[in-house]
Parts: sequence; C-alpha cells; structure tokens
Amino acid sequence: MNQRNRVPLARIVVCSSILVTLPLGLFMISTTAQAQYHLEVKTVDDGLPQNTVSAILQTRDGYLWLATNGGLARYDGVSFKTFDVGNTPGMTSNRILSLCEDREGSLWIGTENQGLMRLKDGAFTSYPDVEEIKNRAVAGIIEAREGGLWMATATALVRLKDGVFTSYTGALADDSISPSRLGADRFLT
Repeated sequence: MNQRNRVPLARIVVCSSILVTLPLGLFMISTTAQAQYHLEVKTVDDGLPQNTVSAILQTRDGYLWLATNGGLARYDGVSFKTFDVGNTPGMTSNRILSLCEDREGSLWIGTENQGLMRLKDGAFTSYPDVEEIKNRAVAGIIEAREGGLWMATATALVRLKDGVFTSYTGALADDSISPSRLGADRFLT
C-alpha cells in the first residue's frame, strides 16, 4: 500500500467516535428541548367560542388571539374572553379567518364574509362597505415593511395604505389568491 492511501489510525478513531457520540448528543438536546414545553388542548369546554381555529396570533402585550367561526377569542394563559357580534359593538362577523398586529399595536381581523375589522385601543372598527373587500373573505393579512397592510382574498390582493384601499387583480389573480401566495419574503420589499 502506498503512503497516499493510508489513513492514520488516530484519525479513524476520532472520526468514528464523533459519528457515534453526535447522534447521542443530538438526542439528548432534543429530549431536553421537549421537556421545556407543555402542551395543553383547549376546547369550548374551556371557554373557547368554537373548536375550529383558523389563526393564532400572540400580540406584544402577551395575549394569544384565536380566530374561530364563533368569534374572536383572547387567551391570557388562564381563561378566554370572547368577542362576537352579540357582545362587542363594532364587530360585524363571528367568522374570523386571519389576524395581524401592525407596528402601532392595532389588531387587524379578516373575516369570512364581512371584510376587515380592526381592534385599536379597545374599540372595534369594521370596514364592511369598502368595495375592494366588501362581502369577501379576507384569508390572509400581513404588514408591509414600509407600512400599510396587504390582504389576500379569493380574487385579489388588496392594499391598505394611508387609509386608502387598492385592489390588485388581473395577472395576479389567475385562479385564486391564497394566503400561502401572499408570501412576504417574495412579494414585499
């Protein structure tokens, strides 16, 4: 055997021990990480307004907001508070699809059948008569880097900037625009 093809025994032993101990170490890290989390299932029995949840968002104040077909639920880690058309002035729909918190702390709420709502400073405002989103499902909402919101409906992308709604259709709306096609990393700059 010539010198170039010989691998020193020490290198083989070191490489072998790395290959044996690396998976064991990764397993230990994985089990440690799993032990840090606790999973709880919440249902209507726990105060959730409806068991179908279409979106979850944690706002900067620490609350978890859940979009359901029975209204909007706010979870504080102990109990739920439900916001719906029966108990909340300004809400126009209980069928909530999407949630987004903007940089000013407003919670934007996309509905299945009444367009868009906003929760700001404890008050709900609805936008059911805005032609670009009237009677449309707002399936996705994101905030653009330069400000303003982008919303996905079944037939258009809708932008809200400085209080003005603008609908983008045509080449963008080939068959339908889903929330997954509203990709912030590709579409927004």
